[in-house]
Amino acid sequence: MTKTMPVTLPWQELSNARAEPVSADTLLTGLNAEQREVAMHGEGPLLVLAVAGSGKTTAMAHRVAYLVSARNIPPAQILCLTFTNKAACEMRERIARVAHRPMRDVTVATFHGFCARLLRTHHDLIPRSDRFRIYDGDDSGRLVKAVAVELDAPGMWESLRADIDRLKHLGIAPGHELAASAGSVPPTAYLALLDEAYHRYEQRLERDDAVDFPDLLLKALRLLETHPPVADRMRRQYRHILVDEYQDTCPLQERLLQLLAAPAYNVCAVGDDDQAIYAFRHADSSGILNFEARFPGATVIRMETNYRSSGTIIAVARRIISANRHRTLKAISTPNAAGEPVEVIACRSAGDRHSGPRGLALPAGRAGAGRRPDPLQPGRGAGVLGAARDQGCDGLPPVHRRSQRRSQLQTDRQPPSARRG
Repeated sequence: MTKTMPVTLPWQELSNARAEPVSADTLLTGLNAEQREVAMHGEGPLLVLAVAGSGKTTAMAHRVAYLVSARNIPPAQILCLTFTNKAACEMRERIARVAHRPMRDVTVATFHGFCARLLRTHHDLIPRSDRFRIYDGDDSGRLVKAVAVELDAPGMWESLRADIDRLKHLGIAPGHELAASAGSVPPTAYLALLDEAYHRYEQRLERDDAVDFPDLLLKALRLLETHPPVADRMRRQYRHILVDEYQDTCPLQERLLQLLAAPAYNVCAVGDDDQAIYAFRHADSSGILNFEARFPGATVIRMETNYRSSGTIIAVARRIISANRHRTLKAISTPNAAGEPVEVIACRSAGDRHSGPRGLALPAGRAGAGRRPDPLQPGRGAGVLGAARDQGCDGLPPVHRRSQRRSQLQTDRQPPSARRG
């Protein structure tokens, strides 16, 4: 039987500490010029283009502490959105350490977690009970499969599942919205099947008192769009919004953010479009590329110094990244020494476990073809994984290749990254 040990989280260690006021100068100690700019930025939209290893989490944590300690913003009026529970946990810890006290009133959550909380609070407007279930991929897959069998199309369930998921991330409902999204595409038997399957899938979710993962975003967005009093209440509650890994947002999250941040648009978006590798999960890096158009008057701060990697690794990364056609310009540099030269290992397939991933640049002399580097040895295991967004299907992750095979729907309402193809 597994023994459960009590765990004290880092910020909980500070819970009994005396809360001494932290001066603005103390909060800014140890930050570089760009990090100080991020922390001290006042009102209005802010885009932080932060390359890998540039200390963006430090900058965000100091910004939260500075808003509270120097600008007298109540902690309860600050919302930090991340993409993983681990990142949210780390952000809470960093904020507590910078502020020298836990800030439990600061809302730090994933997009999906925040939306789930919003929907449970206003469950009667969805409509669901306040204890509605959240279906994961396996649950929703079983539901779509049952619908496909019901429609005498069991062999189509994977395509239907992929396209329903895609339509939800585009904010398209079955019926008139789906028909309108098809635009000039002539009606087909598959489109009719998809519309009916989507409709029955939604009915089954309602019958089960459940929502799926895309629903958390979509239903939260529609709740704010169709119930202005709820949207106004949320805007009054959160005066400042910070978003980490902004390049991983999807169109639904973009629209949700614009609704929450209006009219002051005190949004601090931190990310790097060069690190956008989750298009197969509906992420759309155009959120960064078009940030200044969506949030007029935005301030842009570039954190272009990588403190983590060697000069050689940075040079290789710069050569790979510069080939991307749609990106913001950044002058990536590092104060670190050049380090060891690299060799490029070309693998037979993405699943080749002996040679390493496709396009991995490893230190020469440390790991040859057929021998993986030892990540536990100092100076070993460092590498650059090149993932070009414009490469062919063979260079995409297996999940993406499967979704490309299964999806049979073409609509006019595609995210910009899909249209760039």
